[in-house]
Amino acid sequence: MEDEKVNYKFLRLTSGDSIICKTTDNCKQLTGKRIISVTDPVILNMLRLPKDGVLIESYVLFPLFSFSEENVYEIPVHQIVVATNIKESLKNNYLEYIMYRDKEELYAESDEAEEADDEIIEELFEKFEQSLGDVNDENNDDTGERDIRNNRGNRRILH
Repeated sequence: MEDEKVNYKFLRLTSGDSIICKTTDNCKQLTGKRIISVTDPVILNMLRLPKDGVLIESYVLFPLFSFSEENVYEIPVHQIVVATNIKESLKNNYLEYIMYRDKEELYAESDEAEEADDEIIEELFEKFEQSLGDVNDENNDDTGERDIRNNRGNRRILH
């Protein structure tokens, strides 16, 4: 896959799962194909959390095949409902997740793993809190919703 252009795709499957993956297939003409090969597939779960009158939208990524040692997976085309490119911000988060996951596998057997995990979790939590303050939706028509931090007025937070 290193010689060909890598595409970062969002796939909605007939099972209802939403996955993000790397593939050399551009997914433009799936008709006539039986399978596509993907690497590093992760499930994308959307979260909507009401908090103090604000709806916080975010997502969680986790491995599609968490117990597999395989690197490349084949997905039958008849199981794909939608295939599309992903936004650059999601791509960056996906690549960061993949990098973190790979580091986690290296630390899993060390004595320092628990301490490192706590530090990483704290760092990720701080990034999440910072990102809540970075979102500004100028076209927000919602009224009566207030920001959960420092009473900053009406905001709609999307990730």
